[in-house]
This record gives sequence, C-alpha cells and structure tokens, in this order.
Amino acid sequence: MAKTDMPTYKQKQALLFKPDAKPAELRSWGRRFLENGWIRDAILFLQKAEDREGLASVRKLMIEEGDVFLFRQALLGLDETASEDEWRQLGDRAMTLGKLQFAREAYRMIGDRKSIDKIDKLINPQVEEEAPADSPVDEGQET
Repeated sequence: MAKTDMPTYKQKQALLFKPDAKPAELRSWGRRFLENGWIRDAILFLQKAEDREGLASVRKLMIEEGDVFLFRQALLGLDETASEDEWRQLGDRAMTLGKLQFAREAYRMIGDRKSIDKIDKLINPQVEEEAPADSPVDEGQET
C-alpha cells in the first residue's frame, strides 16, 4: 500500500474513535500503519483492537530500532513490563545506532551505571585544555 493511500489525521481520528469500530478493522489499520512505518499510529490502533500479537511485533521492532519511547508505548498497550534482557538489547542497539539518549534510558532502567557513565562521556566529553609545554607564558601571567 502506497503512503498516498493512507488516511489523513482527521480520517485516522474518525476510524479510531468510531463508536461501532470493529476490532478486525482496527487491527487491519494498525498493521497497515506498521507496514508503512507509522509506528505511533499503529500502536494506537493495535491497542484499541486489543491486538496483543501486533503489539508484540511492535515491541520487538522497537528493540531492533533502539527506540525507548515507542517500546514503552507498546509495553503500555500490552500492560507488561520489559525484562532486563530486553532493556539491555534495546540499549545496545540504540548505542550502535547512535541514539545515545535512548541507550542511556534503557541502561538506566536496569541500573547499569557503567554503561550510563560511558554514554555520559560521549554526550558531554570533558575537554582538557592544557597549554603545550613549550608555549610561551605571557609576562603578566603568574607561573
């Protein structure tokens, strides 16, 4: 399905909040959004359809993409918590992808201080400014 075939914001809202919305229809839309990379929309529709299988797919995909925010949204839809192993996988993947803040948060969730410190150094490197040993000293400066 081409992205041009996807609903507008107003159309999505009408579909999502339609009083007589059928779970199968919501599930179908959720999977279409997922196929097109519209992850947040996919999560909303899969949650409303109570599609645990679809949300589990999103959960796995977000580990692969190193996305803590959408991973948490999938967990909320499933009413579950992540294992330490999942957080570590997500953190490692986010680190590999250069998503340092997501990696930091994943490691924070499991209390991995060593990894957090490593990321903090990458985010805010300490620049040591030392004058070279052979540089002249200004006359007005104390030595």
